[in-house]
This record gives sequence, structure tokens and C-alpha cells, in this order.
Amino acid sequence: MKTRNDCGHPGPYGVTDKGEQLCYRCCGKQDELNMRQGNRIMLYLEEKENRLTNWPATLIIPLDRMRRKKHPACCLRIDVWFTFQGESWWGVCYGAMDSQACHCRKIKDRPNTKK
Repeated sequence: MKTRNDCGHPGPYGVTDKGEQLCYRCCGKQDELNMRQGNRIMLYLEEKENRLTNWPATLIIPLDRMRRKKHPACCLRIDVWFTFQGESWWGVCYGAMDSQACHCRKIKDRPNTKK
């Protein structure tokens, strides 16, 4: 039985797209690294807390702005804008919010920041 993950730490783990097992803390560090490199990422919207997290919630990012509206192809669309390490990002969630999946990417310019 394996007692340590590929990162060298024990405990619960997530699996990277390369099949590596990383502890939850290292998952957060890997997600931060991917975002610093400007890569797209899927995070999870916690609407009541006004924030985004990675799956194990070891990366937590507060939202700058959120907009909810009806979407013709599904029930609901939520757009979010946030700042990560001084850079502007945007994310979008679709559906009836059974899924909190928010597809995020870095953007060049921040849109109008009216709340």
C-alpha cells in the first residue's frame, strides 16, 4: 500500500492531468503555478462566499465582480471577474448551478468594474 503521494506528502490526494498524485496542499500550489503561467483553469464557484476555489479548496480567490443572467441554451449563466497576483481574470459558469464548475482564463483588460 502506498503511504506517500508523488509529491512526497501523505494524506488525501488529487491526480494531475499527467497522472501524478499530489496532496491537497500541493494541488493548490500546482494550480497557482498554472495560473501564474497564464493557463486556463477550471475552478469552483462558491457563490454565497463570493469566491472561487480549486477542488480541495487549498486555493481560494475572492471575486471582484459577479453577474448572473438567463442563458437561452441553459437555465443560468454566471460571469465572474477576479484578480490573481495583480492580473485580471474572467470565468463563466453555465447551468442550473448543480455544478459549480467555473471555466476561467486570464484577460487583457479589466471590464467596467461597476457593481
